Amino acid sequence: YVCRTRDTDDGFICYTWGLLEFNRENYSESYTAFQKALQKNPNDSLYKNMLRLSAERSNNISDLKKSSKEGEVMATFSKVMESCRKKETLE
Repeated sequence: YVCRTRDTDDGFICYTWGLLEFNRENYSESYTAFQKALQKNPNDSLYKNMLRLSAERSNNISDLKKSSKEGEVMATFSKVMESCRKKETLE
């Protein structure tokens, strides 16, 4: 509630909301929450990784890619990981 309705400097509140939604399999909501967490704490690697995972699960990889140069790198990493998983399945 606080992350969605109040302007706070605490990214952890948004991160917690993101985790809750991710665990509920509400990946679009978790993606939004992790975006907000990163706005507050842009260098937090845990927030970045959860944003990437949420982007994968919510089909927001293209949005992530467009968001920034770093988002482009994270999206590319996700694509590479997906290709590796598919290759393992074929072997």
